[in-house]
Amino acid sequence: MKSPTVTVMAAADEDSAVDIITLAFAADPMARWTWPHARQYLAAIPQMARAFGGKAFSNGSAFCTDGYAGTALWLPPGVRPDEEELGAVIESTVEHSLALEAAPIFEQMAAYHPTEPHWYLP
Repeated sequence: MKSPTVTVMAAADEDSAVDIITLAFAADPMARWTWPHARQYLAAIPQMARAFGGKAFSNGSAFCTDGYAGTALWLPPGVRPDEEELGAVIESTVEHSLALEAAPIFEQMAAYHPTEPHWYLP
């Protein structure tokens, strides 16, 4: 069996990467807790994927396998997700009462990120 080829994605491939991520996280417990209704999820996740990992395209660190079977949007050391956009997506797509519960969860997750320079896979 031939191993898949991994290639660097161009900015023009961003929509394909976002589609892959949208499908990949459709059954993710945290994503579906945050956006429990299909319409909410389908509206929010593409925005979240772009805010979390979109900078991978401008840094040459967005990758996919043959036929777009998988993708990875790595952020190199010193490159951070678009936190302003992440906040805007949460504010505009998550029910207010749920957003209040989610904020401490995201804060706890952030507390475990390394402090030294590192690659980040959102």
